[in-house]
Amino acid sequence: MFTNTNLMNNILTIVVIIMMLTTIENAKAKEFNFKLVVGVATFHPFGDGEYESFEKVTYQWRDRTYEYRYVENRQYNDDTNIIGIEYKDFLIATFKNSYYNRSYIVAYRFLDEPIFNYGVHEISLTSHVGITHGYRAGKDIPEKMCFSQNVCPTVSVGVEYSYDNNYFINTSAVANSINITLAKAISIK
Repeated sequence: MFTNTNLMNNILTIVVIIMMLTTIENAKAKEFNFKLVVGVATFHPFGDGEYESFEKVTYQWRDRTYEYRYVENRQYNDDTNIIGIEYKDFLIATFKNSYYNRSYIVAYRFLDEPIFNYGVHEISLTSHVGITHGYRAGKDIPEKMCFSQNVCPTVSVGVEYSYDNNYFINTSAVANSINITLAKAISIK
């Protein structure tokens, strides 16, 4: 999932951001609370990409032969290596975007509406709005949709499950992808 170089770059970026935020937070209080967010999977169900590899699966059952083809779409990057932190309602993350370019996002969670709550279990509708850096205007995204050559707006809509307001699983739709992330609430004293 992560290559060593990408993993080290992502971890270093997050450590620097945490150090900056803890310095600011410690001036005001004795405790710093945030969520560490890590991407698990990305899917591109809305793309009609170029299919580069085919695998045939053949099996027999009751004297009949069945064949299925597994098709892999490599036009879009499904291994985004998302890693970031969410502090209060702000998300800062780095990832490899759908077009294989290193990207950064700063987003604000403007919707966090619980739709189901049972003890320590909660399911919420979520939405973020923000900006990304790393997409190529005019190539990856239509030029009219970006503020400048590499800075574009972003909106996500998702569903988040939380356990004890401490562990989180989020599934969100962003542009032509569906992302699944895990998060853990962390407190530094």
